[in-house]
Amino acid sequence: MGRWQDEAYFRSRGAGTVPYHSPRFTDLYEDGAWDGEDVWIIGGGPSVKTHDLDLLHGRKVIAVNMGFTVCEPTFIFVGSVLLLQRLSGRLGGGKNVVLDINCPMVVHERAVWNLKSSMGGYVLEVPEDVNSSWGRTVREGVPAFSNSGIMAVNIADILGASRIFLVGFDMQAAKDGKTDNFHNFYPDHMRPPGSHYDSYMQDFERVPKHCKAEVVNCTPDSRMTVFPHMSYAESLEI
Repeated sequence: MGRWQDEAYFRSRGAGTVPYHSPRFTDLYEDGAWDGEDVWIIGGGPSVKTHDLDLLHGRKVIAVNMGFTVCEPTFIFVGSVLLLQRLSGRLGGGKNVVLDINCPMVVHERAVWNLKSSMGGYVLEVPEDVNSSWGRTVREGVPAFSNSGIMAVNIADILGASRIFLVGFDMQAAKDGKTDNFHNFYPDHMRPPGSHYDSYMQDFERVPKHCKAEVVNCTPDSRMTVFPHMSYAESLEI
C-alpha cells in the first residue's frame, strides 16, 4: 500500500475527498526513461503561436498546462490549480470541459490537494523533504515551485534529458499589466499581475545549479536570461 492509498496522508494536507485510485507518475515512467534525449517544453506565452509546432512530431515534448492545445505532446503536465478548476467547471459557472487528448496527463500533487481530484491524470508527488530544492527521482517527485514551467524542467531532468528546449516562456506582461497567455483560458479576474513573472524567473535561477541537463531558451524576446538562447528553428537542427 503506497501513500496514495493512505487516507490520513491526504487529510493531513487538507484534502476532503481522497483520490484513492489515482495512478502515480511512477506508473508511467522510471528514472532515466528519456536518457540522452532532447526534450521540448511548451509553455503558455503568446510567442508559442509564432512557431510551427507540428515540426515536433515524433520528438519528446512536454506540454505545460494548456500547451496541449497547440501541439501533440508526449504528455501534458498540469501544475496550475486554476487550470484544473477551470477545466472542472469550478470557475465562472461553466460546465466540465471535455479534453480531446490522446496522451497521458500528469498532475502535480499540489493541484490535487487544492482540487481534491486528479482529473484522471497521473499524480506527480511532492518530496517528503519540505526543504528539497530539486527533485532527483521519479518516486521522490518535484517540489511545488512557483510555476508549472520549472516543474516540467525538473521532470525532464529526472527522465534523463540531455538538452531541454523552452518554447513559449515569454515572461512578459500583457498590455493590461496582467499575466499573458496564448490561450486566454483564464477569466480576467483570475489573472495575476504581470509582476508574478519576477518570482517565476527568480525560481528559474536555481536550475543551472541543480539541473543535469543543458537548458536552452528558444523563446524570442523572453525576459528570462538565465539560460543560453537559440531560435526554435535552430533547436530542431542540432
